Amino acid sequence: MPLPAWATQLHGPIGGRTAVIVVDPDLAYPSILAGLGITNPDQYDQYWLETAYQCIKLEIQSGLETNNKGKFDIHINIRGDGGRKLRWGLKHYPPGRGALTATLGKEARTRYIQWRGDARAGTVLKLDPMMPGRNAVTRVGSQIGR
Repeated sequence: MPLPAWATQLHGPIGGRTAVIVVDPDLAYPSILAGLGITNPDQYDQYWLETAYQCIKLEIQSGLETNNKGKFDIHINIRGDGGRKLRWGLKHYPPGRGALTATLGKEARTRYIQWRGDARAGTVLKLDPMMPGRNAVTRVGSQIGR
Protein backbone atom coordinates (compact mmCIF):
# COMPACT_ATOMS: atom_id res chain seq x y z
CA MET A 1 0.00 0.00 0.00
CA PRO A 2 1.54 3.35 -0.96
CA LEU A 3 1.56 6.31 1.39
CA PRO A 4 -1.64 8.36 1.27
CA ALA A 5 -1.74 11.65 -0.69
CA TRP A 6 -1.54 13.66 2.56
CA ALA A 7 1.86 12.13 3.48
CA THR A 8 5.21 12.75 1.81
CA GLN A 9 8.35 10.73 2.47
CA LEU A 10 11.34 13.06 2.63
CA HIS A 11 14.01 10.38 3.00
CA GLY A 12 14.82 6.94 4.36
CA PRO A 13 14.73 4.27 5.41
CA ILE A 14 16.60 3.02 2.35
CA GLY A 15 20.25 3.23 3.36
CA GLY A 16 19.33 4.48 6.82
CA ARG A 17 17.29 3.57 9.85
CA THR A 18 14.85 6.49 9.94
CA ALA A 19 12.09 7.35 7.49
CA VAL A 20 11.01 10.99 7.70
CA ILE A 21 7.41 11.63 6.71
CA VAL A 22 5.66 15.02 6.44
CA VAL A 23 1.88 15.07 6.95
CA ASP A 24 -0.49 17.80 5.79
CA PRO A 25 -3.06 17.95 8.61
CA ASP A 26 -5.54 19.96 6.51
CA LEU A 27 -5.82 16.92 4.22
CA ALA A 28 -5.17 14.07 6.67
CA TYR A 29 -7.60 14.84 9.48
CA PRO A 30 -10.74 15.41 7.36
CA SER A 31 -9.92 12.39 5.20
CA ILE A 32 -9.42 10.01 8.11
CA LEU A 33 -12.33 11.37 10.13
CA ALA A 34 -14.63 10.94 7.13
CA GLY A 35 -13.36 7.37 6.78
CA LEU A 36 -14.30 6.83 10.42
CA GLY A 37 -17.80 8.20 9.78
CA ILE A 38 -17.20 11.65 11.30
CA THR A 39 -18.13 13.92 8.40
CA ASN A 40 -19.49 16.98 10.20
CA PRO A 41 -16.83 19.32 11.64
CA ASP A 42 -19.23 20.04 14.51
CA GLN A 43 -18.51 16.46 15.66
CA TYR A 44 -14.77 17.07 15.93
CA ASP A 45 -13.47 16.91 19.49
CA GLN A 46 -10.28 15.87 21.27
CA TYR A 47 -11.26 12.20 21.21
CA TRP A 48 -11.77 12.15 17.45
CA LEU A 49 -8.70 14.25 16.69
CA GLU A 50 -6.49 11.99 18.79
CA THR A 51 -8.08 8.96 17.14
CA ALA A 52 -7.30 10.47 13.74
CA TYR A 53 -3.71 11.23 14.79
CA GLN A 54 -3.20 7.62 15.88
CA CYS A 55 -4.70 6.49 12.56
CA ILE A 56 -2.24 8.77 10.74
CA LYS A 57 0.63 6.92 12.43
CA LEU A 58 -0.86 3.49 11.69
CA GLU A 59 -1.56 4.39 8.06
CA ILE A 60 2.00 5.59 7.53
CA GLN A 61 3.42 2.54 9.26
CA SER A 62 1.31 0.26 7.05
CA GLY A 63 2.44 2.03 3.90
CA LEU A 64 6.10 1.92 4.84
CA GLU A 65 6.02 -1.70 6.00
CA THR A 66 4.62 -2.69 2.63
CA ASN A 67 7.11 -0.62 0.67
CA ASN A 68 10.25 -1.17 2.76
CA LYS A 69 11.08 -4.55 4.25
CA GLY A 70 13.04 -4.64 7.47
CA LYS A 71 13.09 -2.67 10.70
CA PHE A 72 13.36 1.08 10.77
CA ASP A 73 12.20 4.14 12.72
CA ILE A 74 9.56 6.56 11.52
CA HIS A 75 9.71 10.26 12.30
CA ILE A 76 6.46 12.06 11.49
CA ASN A 77 6.40 15.84 11.03
CA ILE A 78 3.02 17.57 10.98
CA ARG A 79 3.14 20.60 8.68
CA GLY A 80 2.72 23.81 10.63
CA ASP A 81 2.94 26.40 7.87
CA GLY A 82 -0.05 28.66 7.35
CA GLY A 83 -1.37 27.83 10.83
CA ARG A 84 -2.07 24.19 9.89
CA LYS A 85 -0.80 22.72 13.15
CA LEU A 86 -2.68 25.28 15.24
CA ARG A 87 -5.99 24.60 13.45
CA TRP A 88 -5.84 20.96 14.49
CA GLY A 89 -4.49 21.44 18.03
CA LEU A 90 -6.46 19.54 20.67
CA LYS A 91 -6.83 22.60 22.90
CA HIS A 92 -9.04 24.24 20.27
CA TYR A 93 -11.69 21.50 20.51
CA PRO A 94 -14.01 20.27 23.26
CA PRO A 95 -12.78 17.18 25.11
CA GLY A 96 -15.56 14.82 24.05
CA ARG A 97 -14.55 11.44 25.48
CA GLY A 98 -10.96 12.72 25.77
CA ALA A 99 -7.69 12.10 24.01
CA LEU A 100 -6.52 9.54 26.58
CA THR A 101 -9.57 7.37 25.92
CA ALA A 102 -8.52 7.12 22.28
CA THR A 103 -4.97 6.03 23.11
CA LEU A 104 -4.85 4.26 26.48
CA GLY A 105 -7.87 2.08 25.77
CA LYS A 106 -6.50 1.33 22.30
CA GLU A 107 -9.79 2.51 20.83
CA ALA A 108 -7.95 4.37 18.09
CA ARG A 109 -6.40 1.10 16.90
CA THR A 110 -9.79 -0.60 16.94
CA ARG A 111 -11.22 2.24 14.90
CA TYR A 112 -8.30 2.03 12.46
CA ILE A 113 -9.00 -1.67 11.96
CA GLN A 114 -12.68 -0.83 11.48
CA TRP A 115 -11.71 1.69 8.79
CA ARG A 116 -9.00 -0.30 6.99
CA GLY A 117 -9.58 -3.88 8.08
CA ASP A 118 -7.11 -6.17 9.78
CA ALA A 119 -5.40 -8.14 7.04
CA ARG A 120 -3.36 -10.13 9.54
CA ALA A 121 -6.47 -11.48 11.24
CA GLY A 122 -8.45 -11.69 8.00
CA THR A 123 -11.30 -9.66 9.45
CA VAL A 124 -12.98 -6.36 8.91
CA LEU A 125 -14.59 -4.65 11.87
CA LYS A 126 -17.75 -2.62 11.59
CA LEU A 127 -18.08 0.02 14.27
CA ASP A 128 -20.75 2.65 14.72
CA PRO A 129 -18.82 5.91 15.34
CA MET A 130 -21.56 7.17 17.63
CA MET A 131 -21.45 4.03 19.82
CA PRO A 132 -18.05 4.14 21.52
CA GLY A 133 -16.54 1.26 23.39
CA ARG A 134 -15.78 -2.36 22.75
CA ASN A 135 -19.41 -3.45 22.88
CA ALA A 136 -20.03 -1.63 19.61
CA VAL A 137 -17.57 -3.80 17.64
CA THR A 138 -19.03 -6.37 15.27
CA ARG A 139 -16.85 -8.74 13.29
CA VAL A 140 -17.69 -8.93 9.61
CA GLY A 141 -16.14 -11.67 7.49
CA SER A 142 -14.19 -14.68 8.56
CA GLN A 143 -10.94 -15.11 10.37
CA ILE A 144 -8.13 -16.75 8.46
CA GLY A 145 -5.96 -19.31 10.22
CA ARG A 146 -7.85 -19.29 13.50
